[in-house]
Amino acid sequence: MPKIGNHMSNNNQQQFQQFYEFIRILNRKDKQYEEVVSDAIAFLADDLFIGRLTGELEILPDAANPSGVQEKTVFYTSEKGFTAEDPYVLVNPIMKPGSVTLTAFHRPNQPFQPEQRLAIQAVLELINMVAERNFMIRTAERQGMMQMLTGLPNAVGYMKEVGKKYRDRTITDYDAYYFNLTGYGLINKNFGQTEGDEIMKKFVAQMQYAQPRGPHAQWPEISDAISMAFNKVIIGTDTPENAAAAAQTVIDSIVK
Repeated sequence: MPKIGNHMSNNNQQQFQQFYEFIRILNRKDKQYEEVVSDAIAFLADDLFIGRLTGELEILPDAANPSGVQEKTVFYTSEKGFTAEDPYVLVNPIMKPGSVTLTAFHRPNQPFQPEQRLAIQAVLELINMVAERNFMIRTAERQGMMQMLTGLPNAVGYMKEVGKKYRDRTITDYDAYYFNLTGYGLINKNFGQTEGDEIMKKFVAQMQYAQPRGPHAQWPEISDAISMAFNKVIIGTDTPENAAAAAQTVIDSIVK
């Protein structure tokens, strides 16, 4: 704890210590960003009459985020309740065109006093710094896993998503397709890099609505029959001839 000058009153010293502890909590690295802000506000909420604290992040669309970013978070809600009347609102710009809006709601019948508003302003300014730092870290991580022109995952992003599906035990719900845009290099050569980029963007937009198609409309059922026959032969519960015949019967019933 830093030394406090003797000229400070006991009340000021107590406020300084509380504020110092608030900053210490806010800089913890062992919890998620939302949890850290919640803990820090809970520490000061009684003194500042804070009944609820919310945050809203808005980033305008760009190439990497075609739909932009809009996130709303409730950091803290007091058991003593809150009222929506006369909140304290702090709006700060963040990075590129966008903003972070932090709103503190006071408790019922406990409106913010002038001194509390000054303290809340300082508290929210510090939370805004933490919010911006958190956003910059997530942005860097996201950009490292995407192809910036299209906003689609690159190889790193693809493997992260595969790992997530594997851990969730949902990987078998998906099929992976690999294809090469034959002649794309010639598009850039003949029409220029700028025109080639626009063509790539339009292609990616169409991919959002593309539907995977197998050799038959009921290919998943056909594929399951083949896989089942293969598995029976591998584990030795059926002969290749019998397994193939059973699979053929199922397939015939589908394609008849």
